[in-house]
Amino acid sequence: MASSLRVLLVAEHPESTSYLRRLLKSAQYGVVAEVGMGAEAVVAAREHRPDVIIVGLEEPTARGLRTIESLKLAAAEYPVIAVSSLGDREALRRTMVAGARDYLVRPISADDFRQAVTNVLETERRRSSAEERTVTGNPGEIITVFGAKGGVGRSTLAANLATALAQETHQRVVLIDLDTSLGDVALLMSVAPERTMADLVPHIDRLDSDLLRDFLTVHESGVRVLPAPMRPEEGEAIEGAHIAKVLDVMVKTYDYVVVDTPRTFSEGVLSALDQAHLVLLVASPDIACLKSTKLCLGMMRLWHYSQEKLKLVINYPSNSREVGGQEIEEALDYPIFWKVPYSSAVAAAARRGRPVVLNAPGNSYARNVARLAKVMAGTYRPARGLFARLLERV
Repeated sequence: MASSLRVLLVAEHPESTSYLRRLLKSAQYGVVAEVGMGAEAVVAAREHRPDVIIVGLEEPTARGLRTIESLKLAAAEYPVIAVSSLGDREALRRTMVAGARDYLVRPISADDFRQAVTNVLETERRRSSAEERTVTGNPGEIITVFGAKGGVGRSTLAANLATALAQETHQRVVLIDLDTSLGDVALLMSVAPERTMADLVPHIDRLDSDLLRDFLTVHESGVRVLPAPMRPEEGEAIEGAHIAKVLDVMVKTYDYVVVDTPRTFSEGVLSALDQAHLVLLVASPDIACLKSTKLCLGMMRLWHYSQEKLKLVINYPSNSREVGGQEIEEALDYPIFWKVPYSSAVAAAARRGRPVVLNAPGNSYARNVARLAKVMAGTYRPARGLFARLLERV
């Protein structure tokens, strides 16, 4: 089976090229072509249609990273695996952001190399299966993020959760901004959309998965984004039925649909809440917010939202915790599902227009949301050992 695999080798550094030749021969992979960086690699990928592209990445990395970015844009159907002697975290991060599916540090055994290639190809197979999913296929999950009061970090959590889900699951994730008047998801994700929700409305009657893709902006993390209208007046034409239709198509096309909402109960928001498989009700631990949250919980109980569907998330906006967790649960008569820690990195990431999970992945907030994503995906396993358990509390 290994010998039937078609590999495109992209490298320029002589020592790296020689190493990769030996590695591919040892792994019994057939090389369809061996080319240099830049446009040559893109042309070769289109011509030879390889199963996988192996890129030898060495200092200086700029040209190699640009090549990976070009391959991601022009030949995205052929997954890229970077092999490098650079083992630092920053090199790995920049390479993955550029579009590589995996990053292997030399030296690597032939068995480990084959396993890495197998894992990447299996992930791509799942991606392709999701891409081709029709409206009659297996549905995904809608996660609606709501807050009874403004300023609780709802949009920041939605953007970071969507990004973390894409990173942790390697599945298809879409993020939709339902704040049709003042939505800022596009800013938080630093995308410059050509189309928004307002542009989609005139085509709503013929909306399907193929047409939907034309209105989505692809973020560097792989998350598809449907932003709110650029101007508040454009949102006036968006009705609850439009949003219900969009969500219905999305959930039959994508694995995870993360919905950021305003704090008002409009028809569109009610559709997003009702259609959601999971509602994350975000609150901060201050008295005013908890009062609004208690009223909100009361309404949702009348709507017969179960505790399996409705999850309370406490987001700490500062280091000082005005009200403790037990006090919150007693005051609201509702269990806390998740606590998100305060971090100054959130504001720093927002200024750069990048989710914290990308801008500062080792930060406490980023690690926390990454764990939340794993819980959402059902892949979270509690850490073992005293030191690990201490880290879990961060």
